[in-house]
Amino acid sequence: MLRGDRTRSHDLGVAATTADLYHRGMAPLIVFTGATSRTMRERMPRGEAEHYRDRAVELGVPASAIIVEPKARNTGENIRFSRVLLEEQRVSVSSALLVSKPY
Repeated sequence: MLRGDRTRSHDLGVAATTADLYHRGMAPLIVFTGATSRTMRERMPRGEAEHYRDRAVELGVPASAIIVEPKARNTGENIRFSRVLLEEQRVSVSSALLVSKPY
């Protein structure tokens, strides 16, 4: 993880960790999921998923390896909406890694 990414609960550490997993060959496809909320509107005005994607690309992950789900507002929706999005894009999933920030 890169220094400075984990300074608050609404940080970019998820993107840094996920980028590291991608570079180690453990995550060939990434789904970043999450909207914005009143508690992070200032820090991530376009929503978590969009900001995570941008950070991962800065860290060398190709945009073609990232899918963005920008509507989820809680963990249940993160999973449900991501699953629907993957099905719509006809992506077959046999296993998954979940990267989450600590609360």
